[in-house]
Amino acid sequence: MKKLFYLFGLLYCFPGSAQTVYHVQTSGIGEIYPFGKDSAIATITDIQTKDYRMAAFNLKTMDWRYINSKSFTIRPGQNGIFMRDVKNGISVQHDASVLYTNDGWATANTATGINTYVAGATKAGYYAVTTSGSASTFHFSADGGTWSKAKDQFGLFFTASKENKVVAIRNMQEMVVSYDGGQTYAEYNVPTNQLTNAITNFWLTDTSTYYITEGSNFWRSSNSGTTWTKIQLPTFGYMAFSDAKTGALINSNKEIYFTADSGKTWQLSPNLLPAPNYTKPFYVNGYLYFGNNLRTADNAQTFESFFPSLANIQPYDIDFNKNGFGIISSGGGQLNISKDGGRSFYMQTTKPTGEDMMSVKVLKANTLLAGDRKGQIFISKDMGKTWSQKNTEISNLNAVRFNVSADEKTIVLRRLGQPLISTDGGETFEMNVMGGGNHDQAVSPDGTIYDASNFNNGGFTDSLEIHTVNPANKSKKSILRIFSANTVVSRIHMASNSVGYVLGVNPTTYDVHIFRTDNTWKTASSAGVIQAGPGAYNGLISVFNFGTDTLVMVPHNKNFYHYTTNAGKSWTIDSLRIFGKTVTEKIMGSHFYGFGNYIMGLDNNKLIVNSVVQAKDTTTSSIGANRKSNFRGISLYPNPASNYIHLEVENTIAATQLSAKIYSLDGRLVSELQVNNAQNISVSALEKGMYMLHIYQSGKMLGVSRFVKQ
Repeated sequence: MKKLFYLFGLLYCFPGSAQTVYHVQTSGIGEIYPFGKDSAIATITDIQTKDYRMAAFNLKTMDWRYINSKSFTIRPGQNGIFMRDVKNGISVQHDASVLYTNDGWATANTATGINTYVAGATKAGYYAVTTSGSASTFHFSADGGTWSKAKDQFGLFFTASKENKVVAIRNMQEMVVSYDGGQTYAEYNVPTNQLTNAITNFWLTDTSTYYITEGSNFWRSSNSGTTWTKIQLPTFGYMAFSDAKTGALINSNKEIYFTADSGKTWQLSPNLLPAPNYTKPFYVNGYLYFGNNLRTADNAQTFESFFPSLANIQPYDIDFNKNGFGIISSGGGQLNISKDGGRSFYMQTTKPTGEDMMSVKVLKANTLLAGDRKGQIFISKDMGKTWSQKNTEISNLNAVRFNVSADEKTIVLRRLGQPLISTDGGETFEMNVMGGGNHDQAVSPDGTIYDASNFNNGGFTDSLEIHTVNPANKSKKSILRIFSANTVVSRIHMASNSVGYVLGVNPTTYDVHIFRTDNTWKTASSAGVIQAGPGAYNGLISVFNFGTDTLVMVPHNKNFYHYTTNAGKSWTIDSLRIFGKTVTEKIMGSHFYGFGNYIMGLDNNKLIVNSVVQAKDTTTSSIGANRKSNFRGISLYPNPASNYIHLEVENTIAATQLSAKIYSLDGRLVSELQVNNAQNISVSALEKGMYMLHIYQSGKMLGVSRFVKQ
């Protein structure tokens, strides 16, 4: 049997293991199938192929991850996915074939002897129904792969199951029931002939409570179908029940009704479903879920997102603090807030302004700063619920990016030659005029402000000039000129109080010249030249440092970025990849919170989260000679490495039980080997880039450590 899926190496089947690559787009979830206490399987549109992939959800923690690395070659059918537990399940496909898994969809095989569009899971196994003309045949499988006939010659019907009970009903006149999970069936007569329309839905809330809808009529039985009560529904639509009494109904107008008395009375919520389309709902642990990314726990008084998605607006900037609180700025003043490190986002209903929000910053106390296209600054101290404007002049200078000192008292909003500067933690801002031409500003951790511009010598731009800025008297002082013929200043960045970088772009060749200082701009030397093409490193450039030697530069509106791990001696160009495929969408906003850990906002309203920001995150330390893993008993060196990397594991761990796997950042398993407590691992055959080394003891992962092959 052909194996259809391959394990994506950085993840385990279901939430609860190490974080891994996410990707998100506003189209959100295709279908979602809950099972167990707080688990679900969902189909999500692939960012590249538009086919479906599977994702596992923990509906309690709202954590989710992909569980197979290949798209479905055919999309899941109407009845989709059925799971017995976190490892065992089946999926009905559009061509009526059935896939089954026993490892949580890390791999899947095609079942034999069955083609169906109707199926389900029970405690004992799986049931499926095939039809020929007006007759139906029931089938059973213990493992999802091999099927046998359980009952035949039954009319067309609707089926439902709960635990080990399977019920099929036809026109409310005939019913067959299985009490052993679909292995055997018994026939019963249904004592009513009052049905006037075709059955549209049938389900069980427990093993004795049945519900049927036909047209706008609603039928309920609390004694396994022996007697039935007819109830008039307030509208036609999708229904869900959390128990025998509590339920919800949503119609095509996105109106939501709730019942607490088994459907006898219904109460209309004052709020419509805030989504483009209405979808079939379901209940899990007190929450009513809608497949388009929303859930409610208070009868639709409020809604929250359970899947990371963006407002349908262009993203511009992204920032997170180390508490996992983050914000994405978008067009039209729209902001998207995350409180869980990027697992999920919700649209903030309060907008600071109607202008495009070009720059955002999250401070330690979850205070938010936002700068719009006209250079206005807004601040929120209640996680975006209310905003106040901090500057009154309107210069129409685009807000570029915020720079903040370590103590967050000095804040600079870069706006070319007229930055807005605060020295009181954002309470007040003053405009400082740096002069004409190209300018950029940076703030060192100790609060020193630097300005970079071009020095004009007789009409020729032949050098980059560095200044210190005194916000008290709005003055600047030239401290260094760096000769770089025909180079326009683009970006200055301080990696520490003494180490900084400045970028200049040749407007003809588009070469990016990078210079570095190690002594607070007393002197500077070349840190390399990169070729990036027209417009790559002009304007909205994002720069991130991890230590002083590792630097990541992300251009605006391109699908690549550059990084160095050796202070600019060499630079590597990299692109966004998901499952080995290069993402073609352009990067509009980015946030690196660890080397190789990022959240990217793309054009076409898409978001890529390759791992979430953990509260009190410590992954932003430099990659140095002895990079520690997230398990303190493991170390790697040298790092970066060329030919080999030396692994050391504390000797309290038995070496005979140790193994290692090396993964690329896009999830490919590139090496798997047994290891000792101390040994060299050859990396000479690896391509240049960053990798993840997973260490296992008796099959259980001890920790993950990153290293760079140069």
